Amino acid sequence: MLRSIRNNSKGTIAKIIIAAILIIFALGGLSTCENKAVSPLKVNGETVDQNELILEMQIVRNQLLSNMGENVDYEQLSQEKILPLAINRLTEQLLIEQSLDDMLMTIPDSMVENIIFNNPSFQDKGVFSNQLLTNFINNQGITIPLLKRRIANDLNQSQLTSGIALSHFSMPFNEKIFLDIFNERRKISLLNLSLDDFYKDSDASLDELEIFYKKNKLDFKSDLQVIVEFIEFKLEDLFKPVSNDEVISEYNIQLSQFAPEESREISHILLEINDDQNEVQVLEKFKLIKQRLDKGELFADLALEFSQDLGSSGQGGYLGFIEEDSGFPDSFEKAVFSMNVGDISEPVKTEAGLHMISLTSKEKSSLGSLDTLRDEIEEQIKIRKARLDYINLLEEAADISFNAADLTEPAEVLEMEISVSPPINRTVLSGQSTDDLNEIFKIEKVRSAIFTDEILAEGLNSEIIELGEDHSILLRAKDVIQPRQLSLNEVKDEILLTLKTTKAKNKLDETSKGIFEKVSSGASFEKAVIASNYELKELTLSRGSVDIDPQLLDNIFEKHRSLSLSKVNEYQSPDGDIYLYIITDIFKDDGIEPESIVALGQQIQSIGGQQDISNFMNSIRLKSDIEVQ
Repeated sequence: MLRSIRNNSKGTIAKIIIAAILIIFALGGLSTCENKAVSPLKVNGETVDQNELILEMQIVRNQLLSNMGENVDYEQLSQEKILPLAINRLTEQLLIEQSLDDMLMTIPDSMVENIIFNNPSFQDKGVFSNQLLTNFINNQGITIPLLKRRIANDLNQSQLTSGIALSHFSMPFNEKIFLDIFNERRKISLLNLSLDDFYKDSDASLDELEIFYKKNKLDFKSDLQVIVEFIEFKLEDLFKPVSNDEVISEYNIQLSQFAPEESREISHILLEINDDQNEVQVLEKFKLIKQRLDKGELFADLALEFSQDLGSSGQGGYLGFIEEDSGFPDSFEKAVFSMNVGDISEPVKTEAGLHMISLTSKEKSSLGSLDTLRDEIEEQIKIRKARLDYINLLEEAADISFNAADLTEPAEVLEMEISVSPPINRTVLSGQSTDDLNEIFKIEKVRSAIFTDEILAEGLNSEIIELGEDHSILLRAKDVIQPRQLSLNEVKDEILLTLKTTKAKNKLDETSKGIFEKVSSGASFEKAVIASNYELKELTLSRGSVDIDPQLLDNIFEKHRSLSLSKVNEYQSPDGDIYLYIITDIFKDDGIEPESIVALGQQIQSIGGQQDISNFMNSIRLKSDIEVQ
């Protein structure tokens, strides 16, 4: 975990890997994982530990949660949705690990340690802090080996996929084809017939509305709606005041269980063993350093002069405080914890090279005073006591509501309030409010429960519906609003929109057809357009043009080079507009900047590399024995 062990771990990939893992764990520790019906996975005889699958599910869940931002879709966070994603990810990880084993490729522990050691999240004022790392793993309920394994897995995947992608090559004639495609330009004469323009000139009379309504009357019925009454259960509602005696008692328990750890403040001088200096030469340099120390020179000054650990040499070799079993190389830790304050060690060998270590001070960790921990302890006690009450409350509510005719008895016995929802459709909340109440009924499993036969037809109370770890709901249908025939007045705006849109489309089609007929009669496209009181727009386009509808652009460049010139083409956009155009010229732009050509070559390499990665993963999947039980 020393700063000198930084080869291949200072770039963007390493930073992204550790940042992603930190975000994943920061969003939720292992304590929030659900251990329910997790299917074991076996890949080529290697079985995935159940806890590993649970962890992967939590990682997937937290990544999805992070990507959702404020618009959380709880249905996508269910175990049923997450489990297949986690299994697929673990399968790919195992396949990659097994492939790397076959290739005798490994990730050195020193590289993983270096990523952790140099991550800003574990540094205090630019210096690695073992306390920050310890706090992190304790808070998240993980271990250093687990964190290191996650980093190693991601490095493994990056190593393999990068190697495959970088090994991709294409023949010069392939690049020439891509370059010709990239350089191609097409000149067109374009007419845009906008549906909106025809819509503005369309209208429908009251008689037309009535005729349409009578012909399609059965289509105009309201949706089935349900007004729900419900009881909401929240853990926080069960919080109770905590007495001072309880806080003191809890603090004393934690104090008795607290195991203080000794941490030692150290600095070091690193000399690497490499092509420029062998071990014998390094030892000779350390003899010189020792002589200068004996003459009174400062360790920090000599570290600045000699140390090859670029991360710490500027701070006089300072590494901060470290604890035992915190991830440093064994030989390094053994030396540190065998020293007395003020000692300077003999050279200690690790994978990074040889180290001379200076022990500045040592201290033991403490729990913290009662005053500093009071708020935290009170919160812990509240949650712990409320958790048991919450579970008991849900069990009692389920028992009472099972035989109750409605929610009145459960509410009275439990001394809770009954709330009433606005009318709810099967798929959409009919009201426009976005308050917390409505958010509950946007959750798919709540709507699914409402529209079951047991709730609608039999009028039963629902089972307890868990919305989260500390949030549940019990509901029943208070009123079912059956579909009814809507009057003309209620749907006239909808009918008017339909009739006007239909008329606009008909006029649009007639205009387009008229231009085609003029061209068929011998008129040029330009004259046919002018005769229809429109004007053409002249454009020169590349495949990367951004000032035109992307789908229209694709349509233009899909046309065959030798058959498309001067032919009138028609394209109808999803929003109903019609585009008529002719291609007047096709040519290559030979004035492309050299930088663009280089960028295109890199893009071709990247696309080919990604395809090679996909092909590789598909091939090893096909040859592998994958079992999901």
